[in-house]
Amino acid sequence: MVGKSQRRHKIVELIEHQRIQSQEQLKQLLLESGFEATQATLSRDLRDLQVSKGPSGYLLPGSAPAPRRGARELEDALRTHLLGVDRGGTIVVARTPPGHAQALAIAVDQARVRGVIGTVAGDDTVMIATRSTTQASNVAHLLRQLASQG
Repeated sequence: MVGKSQRRHKIVELIEHQRIQSQEQLKQLLLESGFEATQATLSRDLRDLQVSKGPSGYLLPGSAPAPRRGARELEDALRTHLLGVDRGGTIVVARTPPGHAQALAIAVDQARVRGVIGTVAGDDTVMIATRSTTQASNVAHLLRQLASQG
């Protein structure tokens, strides 16, 4: 018989590696991995693991949702205000025309971009803080990609 800690470890692993939208989907994935669990057990596991549910599915503690809410607004703001993106360490620097940085920072904040801790806007520059150099690279790439869509 498989123990609670093994089942919970598998839940974390599944959430980290794929998009899970429902307890039923999670229950099926666990079953395919050799773990049986009732809905009540899954609910308790998710609560104890402090898993939350966002628009893109289940999220582990400390995970930010992928851009969903405000994503369209971010794309529009990037096309309107962004002149260039650079990265230094864990900071992404977004250049705008004079007076446009605040609008872009608000759009980044509202989009809740994965990896972004926060923004600081000047007149023509937005500094976007991330936790790691990898996240900074990902955010810079995402901003460039969204700015070029449309």
